[in-house]
Amino acid sequence: MTIMSSNTLAKTTLTLALLLMACAALTAGLLRAAPASAPAPDVIDVSVNPPAVNPGEPITVETNVHNPSGQADQFTVVVLVDDVPEEERTILLPPGATQTLRFTVVRSEPGVHLVRVGAQATTFHVLSATFQVHDLIVQPP
Repeated sequence: MTIMSSNTLAKTTLTLALLLMACAALTAGLLRAAPASAPAPDVIDVSVNPPAVNPGEPITVETNVHNPSGQADQFTVVVLVDDVPEEERTILLPPGATQTLRFTVVRSEPGVHLVRVGAQATTFHVLSATFQVHDLIVQPP
């Protein structure tokens, strides 16, 4: 014989009651199972052009996505820059079709930035704002 504390017994009773209520609601049609997750396209590749820019200059992100299913599907393609969503686009692809998408990204922060679409990734470089002085002559007044 197993002896339960009153606290454990109360938690077990509450859990069973919630489970029975959920089963009853499903049977009555009040609850529905969560819909299947949205289909995902095959992201074939991602590239950036140009690979290096000055701060504030645009970069074109190009990606090719493929519908692997046997039916037309709607897909949402999300471009992440430094793991933050930059832009998303929803497209309708016929079965087996591949489509090229282009996005424009602008960054001012110098350094290397990661671009990711699906499982594919690449980088681009925002150059530091520097200047060079040649043949400088300073004459006293």
